[in-house]
Amino acid sequence: QQGFVGPSAPRCSDADFVRRVWLDVAGMIPPSEEVRAFLADDSTDKREKLIDRLLDSPQFIRHMTLVLDATINERLADKGVTTADWQVYLYKSLAAQKPLDQLLRE
Repeated sequence: QQGFVGPSAPRCSDADFVRRVWLDVAGMIPPSEEVRAFLADDSTDKREKLIDRLLDSPQFIRHMTLVLDATINERLADKGVTTADWQVYLYKSLAAQKPLDQLLRE
């Protein structure tokens, strides 16, 4: 099978999924009311809906700002641009949905 890497993990439970997706996409543990609402939802596309909602959230932008800050520059010291200014730039760029290739070139 072309592109086959190995066995995939079995589908996780909804409880595991909601915790994992919040941690991965929003960088935080989900609020309890969010977990309860997700677990009570019987729709077949609730996972996709949650992912889309989180990708459109301020929590995603904040989390990605911190991830990119650490990944791109390993900001050890303020050289030319302060950490605060750099993080504001990243946040505004992500909020404006600037393509990553453009952001990285800049």
